[in-house]
Amino acid sequence: MMRKVVRPTGKTYLEEGSFEASAWEKIGKPEFIRLWGEEADSLPKTTTRKLFLLTGLLLPIWKDIPTNNERIYRVTPEGCASMIGRTLSEEGAAALRARFMVGTPKTPHEMLTAALGSTAPVDLGRGLTLTRRRVAGAVRLEINGADRGTIDGLKALGCFTEIIAFQLRVFVPHGEGIETTAILGRIARGVSPTETDRAA
Repeated sequence: MMRKVVRPTGKTYLEEGSFEASAWEKIGKPEFIRLWGEEADSLPKTTTRKLFLLTGLLLPIWKDIPTNNERIYRVTPEGCASMIGRTLSEEGAAALRARFMVGTPKTPHEMLTAALGSTAPVDLGRGLTLTRRRVAGAVRLEINGADRGTIDGLKALGCFTEIIAFQLRVFVPHGEGIETTAILGRIARGVSPTETDRAA
């Protein structure tokens, strides 16, 4: 049996055993209304999130769209005409872009798209490859083929290391506000951030 837990921020579901072990408790209606109002009033009036919307002629590729959400959305960006399409996760958008890529990825942007879009290794040159992995439930971009001497150079270019199961692994940072393509560009060219600045 499942319990639906409703709050001003949305709803979730809990198994009966988890619900019984939680801190939820029965209260009277006036207290419920007061607490609900306090939580609702504390929330921001608006929220912002990144939306990946697939628009255009979708029927020919409908079954290939990598998402479980088949709902159609109408979006009207500020100052723009409205658009209709299906939403995608960031991983789904990358997978779809990678599916329509032609040839070997050469630019840092193409390398990132190809890596995020599949689990196949992407060649970075100099014996290094970039592969999408799932580590502790999160998507990571791992560099393979680096020896001890190369790892220090990769860290200087913006990568980070982590010991997982007694093994030192190298990852490229990825996420909101991170210049992943700039790091990949430095790795592909084999230059340091300082040299990149001078070249610019």
